[in-house]
Amino acid sequence: MIISNDFKSKLPNMAKDSQVFNFISEFPEEQESLLYLFEISGWSKTDLSELLNISTSELNNYLNKKRTFKSDIQERVVYLIGLVNQGHRVFASVEGFNKWLKKDNVYLDWNSPYEMAKRLSSIALVCNMLNSLEFGDLS
Repeated sequence: MIISNDFKSKLPNMAKDSQVFNFISEFPEEQESLLYLFEISGWSKTDLSELLNISTSELNNYLNKKRTFKSDIQERVVYLIGLVNQGHRVFASVEGFNKWLKKDNVYLDWNSPYEMAKRLSSIALVCNMLNSLEFGDLS
């Protein structure tokens, strides 16, 4: 898939409300965002459908452009792009980020960041944890 430089340059680098809102306003083409998230995340379709709170068959319909997104799905996709971008920056690899994402964490009451990211309101919490890790505050 070829992603334009303009599209890439406007992607949120972390899950901040203002960045997500601005991106969605400028790039309402949801399939491109979803395809990009699937490409950069290293997540399986099962993982991605869980994080989007949709079935795998619904995800396949979105990926194959057979269905138009509901606005809440587009918002969640862009928040997750911000999360993945920040995770890649902190861990310098897809594998390192995904390993951390699935590991139970004492700061999340022994839940994994992955489990927390299933709730839209918690994606920012996971990003805050990544921000703390980036500056040596959490393990």
